[in-house]
Amino acid sequence: MRCLILIVFISFVSVITAKEKETLMYEISCAGNAAGYYVVEVSAYVSKMQEISDDVVKKCALHGVLFKGFSGENGCHSQKQLLTSYDIKHSAFIDKLISLEYGKYAETIGIPLKVIKQAKRYKVTTVIQVAKDLLRKDLEKAGIIRKLGF
Repeated sequence: MRCLILIVFISFVSVITAKEKETLMYEISCAGNAAGYYVVEVSAYVSKMQEISDDVVKKCALHGVLFKGFSGENGCHSQKQLLTSYDIKHSAFIDKLISLEYGKYAETIGIPLKVIKQAKRYKVTTVIQVAKDLLRKDLEKAGIIRKLGF
């Protein structure tokens, strides 16, 4: 019985460790303008064909808007990241936002995924719109960022 509990515990720790090592690799840039949205072109890098989906690109788009920002070209405006830092007590909220609730804020605009094999990775590119007004409102409500003008 103790051996079974030990095996289950080791398996659980292995899953947590694997999740912590999971990092998002991507490039993000402005792809246009729309009222209430950031329209961005995102190229996500994945190591396995099974990982190719619009979900990984949506997660990268949301992560990029929150932590990286993006450059403006061809009539677009550059955008700084929404979060330069946040309190550690908000990390669970941010993790949940990116890993589970990304679909609430990020959606494809009908452009099919473009997949290119590069060495040992796949580059998955498409255009995503991120609901900046809704995202900002939810971050303000959670106390992560201050309201504009206050």
